[in-house]
Amino acid sequence: ALDTVVGEVGPDRVLYGSAAPLLPMQKGLNQILDTRLTATDKAAILGQNAVRLFQLDPAILAGRPTLASDQPLRFDEPAIDVHSHIGYWQRPPYEENDPAGMLRRMRQFNIRIGIVSAYESMRYDIAAGNRAVADAIRGHPELRGCVELNPHQYDLSCAEMDRYFTQPNFVGAEIELSHIPAPTGGPQ
Repeated sequence: ALDTVVGEVGPDRVLYGSAAPLLPMQKGLNQILDTRLTATDKAAILGQNAVRLFQLDPAILAGRPTLASDQPLRFDEPAIDVHSHIGYWQRPPYEENDPAGMLRRMRQFNIRIGIVSAYESMRYDIAAGNRAVADAIRGHPELRGCVELNPHQYDLSCAEMDRYFTQPNFVGAEIELSHIPAPTGGPQ
């Protein structure tokens, strides 16, 4: 998302905001350090833009901590991503049902297993979305499917579980709480 914003408005119009001390700073830093931006653009976003825009004396930064590296800090252990999606969502990346981008990101972040459901089955057609998941994970042992269910389509949801739980690469079920046409907490 940051690559997209910088591509639209330029790196000189973006400022780093950490929400510290309420939130840990590393997540916000990693969101900048993980981009494809140049080191110069990252440095601008991480502080140089604020110095310029707020007309601060750069001398106030003397002696302050600096980043030891422009590389994001990572959790070193292999991880499992228990909640991933394929298909079209409301913001980039728009990868449709091709798992190539997801697999690339999994390698980048040392994610060994990704559990996947489909955006399509959340909002439109649970059977079509579950089929898309089955097609996307086929041949990728690092991906596991999660059958999307809809409490307003009970019989179809049960049939979908019967269909996919016979396959060894499907490992769970998911009911979206708010992304479906009749949210589980709604009056319907």
